[in-house]
Amino acid sequence: MMLPVERNNAKTQHLGNLRNLVAATDKENYINDKKVARFRLLESAKRLLPGWGVDYCMEATIPGESVTIWQDTESGAAHVKGVARCGSVWTCPVCSTQIALQRKQEISTALKAAEKIGYRPVLVTLTASHGRDMSAAELIKQLTNAKRDMRRARAFRELKNEIGYRGSISSLECTWGYANGFHFHFHEVFLVSKVLQPETVKNMFFTRWERALSRVGLTCDYEHGVDVIIPKQDDYELVGNYIAKWGLESELSRGDAKEGRSDHFSPFQLLAMSEAKPWAGGVFVEYAKATKGQTSMRWSRGLRDVLGLSKELTDKEAAEARLSENSVLLARLTVKQWKRVIYSGRSGVVGELLAVARSGRDALLLWLESVFDIMPDG
Repeated sequence: MMLPVERNNAKTQHLGNLRNLVAATDKENYINDKKVARFRLLESAKRLLPGWGVDYCMEATIPGESVTIWQDTESGAAHVKGVARCGSVWTCPVCSTQIALQRKQEISTALKAAEKIGYRPVLVTLTASHGRDMSAAELIKQLTNAKRDMRRARAFRELKNEIGYRGSISSLECTWGYANGFHFHFHEVFLVSKVLQPETVKNMFFTRWERALSRVGLTCDYEHGVDVIIPKQDDYELVGNYIAKWGLESELSRGDAKEGRSDHFSPFQLLAMSEAKPWAGGVFVEYAKATKGQTSMRWSRGLRDVLGLSKELTDKEAAEARLSENSVLLARLTVKQWKRVIYSGRSGVVGELLAVARSGRDALLLWLESVFDIMPDG
């Protein structure tokens, strides 16, 4: 069946059939599969967390605005405007990906600025021994108190002098395992002026961290409690991956984390498993409740000013940010047309829409007309 599409010049042209569309977009399958997978995970999060912010994410329209689909002329990526976003880095697989991208770019900029004034990054991971009987909420509380106490102690001020400390960036991350349950850990990027060896830094931190943990009823061993990486200059770009939880893309590309491949899972891997394994959904809900209201990333006081960075974006602002201002309008949908798309029953339909939109306006209009009988305004 040949399908006509109305062009901006009011002339109707035939664009071909759906088979041609599939052939044209086949080269995008890797990107498209991950995008659709993220939106399928979003649907799972909505099912597990009714009434939470994630429940309206990428569905509810913004009052007074139409829904528009845009394409970035630099990357080719498509995005939607006029639709609400929850901005949750913890529970939303769609928003967290955009937030991580923004954080990664920002950290890269920060490290370049730090290098110019004589500072280099030292990556430190802090964690504690844990077991299946520990609740997620209690573990976060204990770890947070331990890190606060360690940083306030005089011994830590001495450590900062020893390493030539100028500032730090900290993030909280979580995995879950069959044997030991929730594994929360802090990723810290310390900007220092001294040339140091990893083992030296590890010894400095371990004594102080072990002492802080003991005050809140936790323990750690030397092997796992503190991990230190001092990246080479050529590896500075990877620091953003380390601290901004830039693992979501690879997690989704591993087949939605089917059980049996590992005995440790990220929260979004648990979310992917939840449809078939209700226990995984229960673990994800406990994690969601424990992290609700937690700050995903912290910059030490005054560091952004020293590095010449603008005011930090909130998670919600980062989720709404775009890769580039150079975007072109592909289509405009009414609220009624948008609802027809998102309530169509097609799993991951918004991801599918954005994946098709990567091939341009003609492909998007063809898809909307042939699948939903929608002819949007241009």
